[in-house]
Amino acid sequence: MKDKKQFLSSRKILKYRVKLYRIAYVILFIALLCLIFSCSNENSEAILNVTKNVGSLVQKTVKTKQGPIYVFEENHASLRGQIQIATMLTRLFKSEGLRIIGLEGAIKSDKPLPTASFISGTDKFARNDALRRMLLDGEISGVEYVGSRNPDVEVWGIESEEEYNVKPPEGISPGFIAILTIAEKIVSRKNLIKFNELVQQKKIDEALELLKDCDSWLRKQLEYMNKEKASIQNLKKYLQDILKKAEEVGVHLPPKVTQGIEQMLLFYETADNRSFTMVRTIADLSKKYPGEPIAMIIGAAHSETVMKALQSNGLYAFLLRPKNLKPDETDKGLTFFNNKSKGLWANDSKGTFGEFLNSDLKERKPPPLIGDITRIGRGSMHYAVSRVAYAARGGLVIPDDIIDELKNLPGGISVDPKSFSQDGFDVIFRLYIEESGKEKKSIWIRSGSVKAQIQEENSLTVTDSLEKDMDYLNAADNEPPQKPPDAGNSTNNTSNSNDPNKGNNKIQRAKNASNSVKAAPLIADTVSKYKAFKSYAEAKSFARISTQ
Repeated sequence: MKDKKQFLSSRKILKYRVKLYRIAYVILFIALLCLIFSCSNENSEAILNVTKNVGSLVQKTVKTKQGPIYVFEENHASLRGQIQIATMLTRLFKSEGLRIIGLEGAIKSDKPLPTASFISGTDKFARNDALRRMLLDGEISGVEYVGSRNPDVEVWGIESEEEYNVKPPEGISPGFIAILTIAEKIVSRKNLIKFNELVQQKKIDEALELLKDCDSWLRKQLEYMNKEKASIQNLKKYLQDILKKAEEVGVHLPPKVTQGIEQMLLFYETADNRSFTMVRTIADLSKKYPGEPIAMIIGAAHSETVMKALQSNGLYAFLLRPKNLKPDETDKGLTFFNNKSKGLWANDSKGTFGEFLNSDLKERKPPPLIGDITRIGRGSMHYAVSRVAYAARGGLVIPDDIIDELKNLPGGISVDPKSFSQDGFDVIFRLYIEESGKEKKSIWIRSGSVKAQIQEENSLTVTDSLEKDMDYLNAADNEPPQKPPDAGNSTNNTSNSNDPNKGNNKIQRAKNASNSVKAAPLIADTVSKYKAFKSYAEAKSFARISTQ
């Protein structure tokens, strides 16, 4: 009887313990779910804040301990997309403590790019203003803007030089020429005549629509050409399908077209390898700076391979896309990019540096007027414009208070000390461009300043325009950092020791930030503008730029 009671008692205790264990497991499970949900909410909220009004989250990998890696898709020819990327990067810098950015197209090295010394000048307002104008003119990209404006941000090259130097064929796409050659075989004579008539009338869209209506294969291929986002694997398949179709219908493509397609296939194959090279470099940076958020800027065609490779490397990654990845008909970015690719000034509209300094090349096709001028020199020219405008607005004596600073700027740029005259807050002066072995050139500038429309981000109304994109960027630039860098916690203690604008010593950074020669507080809410002229008389007769 006693044994039975002990047995029942033991059984009761066992059941009680089992219940406790079950309750403990349930509590642990709920706590784990809460932790995951909390982390997920935290990440989701951060991404929403970063992409608000300027971008979107496309994809993310499985959460791991390594990361986060923020991967940005970019289109070099989208001006608005570049500004939107700059805004998202700035928000990440201010809110998440982003310090490291890996850039496609820049060759990997043992030290970051010298972004902080891109524009050399003592006045931070003038320097930031020059960077803003260069971004708007397409002279610099969104990531170059962020790296140059924020001394604590490092931009690293992530490409192999050997892979990057493999180029696609120049001129019209060989794939497009091959499609038209195949069309001559499979489209009726009547429709071919009509097609040629439309082309001669410069009704290109109508002509292509005609071909699409003639054959389903032609429709598929021609529509794919305008696809906004295509992976490298699909681009390779697209060209391979064209070659296969030519063989099926018995079309012998011209040797130059076949060679062009083969060169494109080699380019895409190398581009695929570049994706893995870039991911390996990012993985190395992640190990070098454990726990640091890292951004990665890539062309959209690399996205699929890069995200898979990041996940395979155990890196927690987010794929972000600017709102305007593809430029529309109002975007000047394509024109700017084409000019820049030829070594020209990106913006050559009336009254800009580019109008005068690109013209010689465009008319006669020799080297440009200042064809080998470095980008440092271009930055110096923009800085001179901003520095003079802000000095006038701040009540400095022109040119006495600033002439020593502007006499010999980097890149062979200087000003004529005797050329200055003032018209209200406007200043007219002559700028010199000098290169070794070339004739000294000059250009007259009228520089002025106007009130900036800087608003708090929460007060901005949602309107889709380039101006609104700049409003969002200005708002992000004016937000205080929520995660300032620690004085001793360096991402850059040795790599850029000669760069006066870089460094992790808080005292030194404070000195850098305040090292503005007699900068008046009122200039912080103004932006500079300029017009370029051939002569003093033209500059003098032009209407005032500055507002009171």
